[in-house]
Amino acid sequence: MRVGLVTSRSARRLVEEVARGLDGEVEIIEVPVPVISFLSTTTLAKIIEARSELREKLSRVDVIVIPGRVKGDAEPIEKVTGRPVYKGPKDLGLIPAAVRHLLSGGSLDRARPAEQVMGSVTLKLEPTIAFRIGRVEVPSRGPPVLVVTEIHPGVEEGRVASEARRHLSDGARIILVGAGDGVSPESLARRIEAVAATGAPGILAEAPSRRHAKAALDAGAHGISTSPDTLGEVLDLLPSDAAVLLGDRDLGRLESGLDLLRIHGVDKVVLDPVLGLPLIDLAESIGRYREAHRLGAPLLFTAANVTEEVEADPHGVHAVLAALAVELGASLYLVVEETYKSTHGTAEAAEALRLASEAWARRSTPRGLYSRLYVARQPVKPPQPPRVEAEAVYYVEPRIDKRGYIEVHVDHDRGVIRAVYRRLPSLEVEAAVEGVHPNSIARALIRKVGLDPEHAAYLGAELAKAHIALRLGLTYTQDEPVVTPVWEKVRSVEGGGEQSC
Repeated sequence: MRVGLVTSRSARRLVEEVARGLDGEVEIIEVPVPVISFLSTTTLAKIIEARSELREKLSRVDVIVIPGRVKGDAEPIEKVTGRPVYKGPKDLGLIPAAVRHLLSGGSLDRARPAEQVMGSVTLKLEPTIAFRIGRVEVPSRGPPVLVVTEIHPGVEEGRVASEARRHLSDGARIILVGAGDGVSPESLARRIEAVAATGAPGILAEAPSRRHAKAALDAGAHGISTSPDTLGEVLDLLPSDAAVLLGDRDLGRLESGLDLLRIHGVDKVVLDPVLGLPLIDLAESIGRYREAHRLGAPLLFTAANVTEEVEADPHGVHAVLAALAVELGASLYLVVEETYKSTHGTAEAAEALRLASEAWARRSTPRGLYSRLYVARQPVKPPQPPRVEAEAVYYVEPRIDKRGYIEVHVDHDRGVIRAVYRRLPSLEVEAAVEGVHPNSIARALIRKVGLDPEHAAYLGAELAKAHIALRLGLTYTQDEPVVTPVWEKVRSVEGGGEQSC
């Protein structure tokens, strides 16, 4: 049985790419329209009927598969072509699965996309492996794109191991140990040993000098990160199984450095064309990444320049950068959690890359795929609560507890919420409790002090806010909102904001 895959001019290249393994089983038939998914089956049937060359091509196949996003039942096309017509998948990357399903005797539907007929289909990425850094297999070209997280030089030596463990649990596959800001070769060696003790599968180290490179390699690093300027100083130190991350904005210098390394027998080379700074050279740098593939080495996508410079929540920035990294065929994605706003950027990047890689495998956008990157938004409107007749309540004057007052604090370093009750007028602490569960903290303090109902309600409200602040890593200020959406901030600046009650 021969299957005819109907597509458009714009999608033909992608269809040919995903159908490459189906040679001899499919024929790709292009309809002269820019985008076919906007058409209905009735319109598509009229186009085919009006073009003899299309009818002739379709007559050579046994079964016709149209894109799953075409609207309507395929019956009008069957009448024009005289062939069975089924809907394929909505996402191009699922075409091979749909065709094999059909060829093996499975059924597809005239009205429903193939995904609804076949059920869940898992697409496995099987990249060509260029080499290993430690125990980590580096793809010649992504996806998948592996996360590399830098231990920033500003991290104290005593915290290096705990930071490395956190990065690894958040999704890092390779740890890059930074050596700037006055980190000595001896300190770099101790940092690498601390990372190695965590069981990190891949370890690289910055090598701004020959002494740093020697200290790093002697301490157990699987490779170094350096520039073409420093390469000549360290070449004789590099064993043949060492990896080198070579970064520069000039592709000519990267090519020369790559040639030099290969001459010396070092084949594990990753090139970093350096992602530019927003509004300075970001757009220009995208072109460098496209051109860098001709050098024939895996690429590192350096996200830190953008995430640190854009004044917005980094998880959304990572979502866009991950899509770029996957589209550009990067193999590694560098995260630097340099400032507080970037904390847990490794987890954000890992999820963004998972989402982008799955979408790429499907040859679709990430829209509609399951994502953990929603924090302050969600993709669907919240459900309406059941209707109950209720009295409207506006501002209600509180009854003041003249016996004492409550303080609520968030200790981010220890990961706990603390509730304190101070007796008036002495301000002495009568009771203090702490923990991570707001309900339990409230119950414990209420039972110790015997709070009246209104004061207990106030405590519950503040503990709920404190819990949100603790989980999101935000500053908690008692009696103030924890999260203020952009549109409320804009109204406040413009004088249209409402006063809190």
